[in-house]
Amino acid sequence: MNEFYIKVASLSKSAIFTILVASSLVYWGAFFDQGDSLKADINRLRRMIEEETNKEQKSDIALKEVDMVRSSLEALSQQLGLVSAQLPRDINMAEVIKTIDLISKESGLKITEKIPKELKKDQSIEILPLSIVAEGSYPQLVRFVYYVTSIERIYRIVSLKVNSDLNRPDKSITANMEIASFRFVYEEGGKNQERR
Repeated sequence: MNEFYIKVASLSKSAIFTILVASSLVYWGAFFDQGDSLKADINRLRRMIEEETNKEQKSDIALKEVDMVRSSLEALSQQLGLVSAQLPRDINMAEVIKTIDLISKESGLKITEKIPKELKKDQSIEILPLSIVAEGSYPQLVRFVYYVTSIERIYRIVSLKVNSDLNRPDKSITANMEIASFRFVYEEGGKNQERR
């Protein structure tokens, strides 16, 4: 160790000064931290905080959407309950024809032809279509349509075609229409079954 001190002592002042400046430059360049690593850490933490804030905002938006979907589902469930309460579960074509006959008598419209059509299935309802040809005056037809559409059980006039013959002395019109009644069914055990 003494040899090292002897060599250092034998160096000139300019050589010692050069060695000190060079070692200072190496230290400042390689080892001295001016806070850059701390600034990098701070910036990395800021980015992480921003990412987490964005995730939180997206989560809040997703939770709001889930709440909206839940409330919509509840509203739709209530509407389904109302509609299914109005839809009969055990109606058949004979009842539909009987109801249409009663309405035609009430309105004064004369039904000349009734043709039951094939039963149609649509998700949780079955559609019972009935094609009819009727004759009468315009007010009788309007009254008939009003009575059909205002029945507590849901009936719908799917199509209506009115023909008038101006040469007729009584000025009556002929109406061809398709009336549909509905019956509620639901899924149970993977099969479509009528609800009792």
